Formats: sequence, structure tokens, C-alpha cells
Amino acid sequence: MQNLRKPFIIRLAYLTMAIVCTNYVSILAQDEQKAFKEGDKTLSVGVGGGMGSLGYSQVTPSISFDYGLPGTRGIVSLGGFFSYSQVKNPYGSSYPSYNNTDSLYTIYKNVGDQRKQTITAGLRFGLHYATRKWDLYAGAMIGYQKTFVDEYSNTVEQYKGSPSTIPPFYGILPTDAKLINKGTVTQQGYNVGQMIFSPYVGTKYYVTKKVSLNLEVGQYTGNVGIGFKF
Repeated sequence: MQNLRKPFIIRLAYLTMAIVCTNYVSILAQDEQKAFKEGDKTLSVGVGGGMGSLGYSQVTPSISFDYGLPGTRGIVSLGGFFSYSQVKNPYGSSYPSYNNTDSLYTIYKNVGDQRKQTITAGLRFGLHYATRKWDLYAGAMIGYQKTFVDEYSNTVEQYKGSPSTIPPFYGILPTDAKLINKGTVTQQGYNVGQMIFSPYVGTKYYVTKKVSLNLEVGQYTGNVGIGFKF
């Protein structure tokens, strides 16, 4: 009886092993078809931008790297991020003020080409949900941001005119206002640094197996661009 049972147990064990192996191979095959999986390395190049305050324009090129950690089936990634942004005010602007006591009008005019540069770098941790064409992800970055502001010059013009309870608007003065003083004031530049934390969400659509179109939204990482898998 035991001899008859033994071949049955062996056949059952072989069948179980075959089912497990087939299922495992099927899972691996499905993973192989995913747009992002463990062991994948992606490099993304993007650009963010827009308008800052009046007269300012901003360009923010960025580059990021993500690696699908082994043992996570491509669900978890670790990587890095770097960006450089520059904001300029090439137009000049007026900042009027009024001293009611002495009927003095003072106008500050920005005649310099003020420039602010910002460098951002950090480490990224992401969670991914991938299909054959799409990689949807969310994560967080911790890093450091350094900001440099160049020195710039203001001209200061002081006028005396009729008393008014309303400050001058964009340098419009009373008709009897007379220039009594004019000079130049230089604003010193500065640089500051800070630690940053930035959650982000994004998606990549793979137009080929190796090239994707990217969209990412984040406080310090937002951009649109193109990605490469290798």
C-alpha cells in the first residue's frame, strides 16, 4: 500500500512544482513586459518654467535618475535629482513712496539687471505602478537648495510738490513737483542655502521600449521632458 502511495505523492510533488514554476515564469514574463521593473535604470531630462513677479521670466532645466531596487519587482525606486533655474528682471520698475509731512515724493527705479540663480539637488524615493506603456509613480525628495542673487542698482529721485493724501501711482507726480535730489543706491547681492523636502507625482509614457515622454508635478521637481531607459 505504501509502495502504491509513494509514486502518487511523487507525481503530486512534481505537479505542484510544475504549477509553481509555471506561475513564477508567468509572473516574470508579465514583469518583463512592464514599462518599469526592478533593475531598470532611467535618466530623465526636463524643463520647468513660467512667469514670476511682473517682468520676470524663469527657465528651469532639470535632470533625474531612478533605479528599480532589486527584490521589489519594480515597485520601489531610488534615485537623484538636479536642477538649475535663473530668474531675471531686465526691464526695471518704479517703487514710489510719499512723505505727507514734508510733501516729499520719492521714486526708486530699478535700473540694474537683477538676476537670481537657484541650484537644487536631492535624493529621491519613489513608488511605481507600471503597465506595458505607462509608469505612474509618486514619491518624495530630500535635498538642498542654494540661491544666489546678484547685486543691482536703484536710482533714487526725490521730488517736492503739493501735499497729497494719495501716494503717487507708478511715478505719476503732481504737476508742480520739482526734482530736488537724485542719486544711486546699490543693493548688495546675497546667497542662502536651505534643506528642502519635496513630495512629487508623475507619469511616463513609453513611445518605445527605451524612450518615454514625462510629466512630473512637485514643489521643487515639476517639469515636462523626455526619459531614457538603459
